[in-house]
Amino acid sequence: MDKSDVLYRAFCDYRKWTEGNKECRYQRKELRQADSDKDWIKTKKYICSIDEDWVVEIENSLEFIVNAIQEERQFITSMGEVVPIEKVRKVSKASVEHLARHSNLITHVPEEEKADLVPEKIYMVEKLADYTVYENRFLYMLLCYLRDFIELRLNKITAMTSRFTGSYEADKKIESKLAKFQYQIRFYEERSDNPKPLFSANSDDLFDRIKSIQHTVLSLLNTPLMIEVSKAPMIKPPIVKTNPLKMNNNFKHALALYEFVSAYDKDGFTIEEQEKNFHPFPDVVSDEVSELMVLTSFLVFLYGNDLRADLKLRYEADEERRKEAEAKHLVEQIKRLKRRILESGMGTEEYMLLLEQRNRDLEKANTELVIAKQLIEQLNTQINDLKDKNQQLQKEIRRKEAEITALNEKYIHDLNEQQQAYEAQIEQMSEEHLEEIADLEQAHQQELEDLQAQHIEELDEQALSFENEKQQWQEELDLAEQAKEELVRRHQEELSELDQKREEEKGSFEQTLEKQNSEALELEKKLAGLTEEKRLLSAQLKSELQQRGLTKDMDFTSKENFQELEKEYQAFTRFFQEQWKETKKKIRKDILWNSEPKKKNKEES
Repeated sequence: MDKSDVLYRAFCDYRKWTEGNKECRYQRKELRQADSDKDWIKTKKYICSIDEDWVVEIENSLEFIVNAIQEERQFITSMGEVVPIEKVRKVSKASVEHLARHSNLITHVPEEEKADLVPEKIYMVEKLADYTVYENRFLYMLLCYLRDFIELRLNKITAMTSRFTGSYEADKKIESKLAKFQYQIRFYEERSDNPKPLFSANSDDLFDRIKSIQHTVLSLLNTPLMIEVSKAPMIKPPIVKTNPLKMNNNFKHALALYEFVSAYDKDGFTIEEQEKNFHPFPDVVSDEVSELMVLTSFLVFLYGNDLRADLKLRYEADEERRKEAEAKHLVEQIKRLKRRILESGMGTEEYMLLLEQRNRDLEKANTELVIAKQLIEQLNTQINDLKDKNQQLQKEIRRKEAEITALNEKYIHDLNEQQQAYEAQIEQMSEEHLEEIADLEQAHQQELEDLQAQHIEELDEQALSFENEKQQWQEELDLAEQAKEELVRRHQEELSELDQKREEEKGSFEQTLEKQNSEALELEKKLAGLTEEKRLLSAQLKSELQQRGLTKDMDFTSKENFQELEKEYQAFTRFFQEQWKETKKKIRKDILWNSEPKKKNKEES
């Protein structure tokens, strides 16, 4: 129960006692009728009308901001270093690629062929997610801007609609045979805690929607992504329109909202001052305000005559009598209750339970009645407010209808004037056009006759000039034919000379080319022989080293060394085969030469 409820309850209790007293009613009646034209109550309240455009724009864009935050755009940062193999838990593709380029990290070759190659160190890559990309920082800046944008307007709306000013003036004078009463008061109040802010039609709903928008913006600022982005420096305008801000649908709408809000230079609402004047007072208001004067008169009389102690004793004695009367009444009720219990034939507890149930039903009905009365009062208040608004709207509608009627009449009048002026202008232009057509036809006919005569003269002159030019062209053509024949003869002579020279140069070039080819073949043979000889010598050297046991430290497992060893083996094989053939031939030849003298000796003998 707030202060207003407490004061209203106390006032109702006060009125309950004074309403039943005849003297109090008479005194209030005199006060109501005395100088009623000098009674004033003036109040000022402030009604807020909220523009819907910026609320709708923010509401429609919040969905895209939520979707943009849910994308959680990030930048993957890769950091790598070479670490001992013992510290590695997982090998990535980048580790294998780095090892392929840096084989020096493999320092030990296993003795078994099928064993795995294990490097001493390996390259490890650590990927870190960085959420402070430019687009996320833009969203954080936009949400902060929206938070301040909405909070500023809400604070202004709340401050203005919570204001209330009221003033009360009274100047009354009453004279009778026994008393003279003069009452003057001037009261003024200004407060900023009006518990019932006033809004125009639909603005009450808009105010709730703004509250909901504010709650959504604060919730988005408390998301984990925005909390992480808030640690980075906030970006400042102008905004760099990156590709995501221009191409991504969510970020594109967020950027459009930022441009709308940053360019919005209005308050987004209007405040209308509403005044109420109570003059003259209605009967209910006049009667209730008179209670203040009667109470003031009583307090002055009370303290002026030191009656507080006596009245307190009389009050306590009266309260005592009331309590005794209530106790006596309670005893009588208990006696009646006992008689009813005996008459009903029920037990005491059963009858008490029945009474408690009846009391609860009555309390429930009483509570519902109170709620219904409060609801009726609220509905009556709303009906009165709606009637006032309806009257204002009717006035506005009548004013707008009058404006529309005036505008329609003005439009029709202007349209008729423009149509008449247009028709007159068309008629005038038609007459002028016909006159211009006649003049143009006459001028065209005369010009056509002049042109025909001039054309005939020009044709005669052109025919004569054409004959002269034709004769000149024929002479020039004959000279050109003679020059052409001379040029053809010279060209043929030059061509024959060039063909002869080309044949000579071709023969010389072919001889030079054959010579160079033969030299190249001889050089290739020499090179092949030298290469073969080198490989043979290398094979002999390695054979000598093998015989002496000096090839144990030599490594032929690499691809290049193994290929070179195979070529040396082939060279050594060819050498062996050729030498074997030559030696065989030589042996056969020597045997044949030695056998021929013996045959001759046998024949001679």
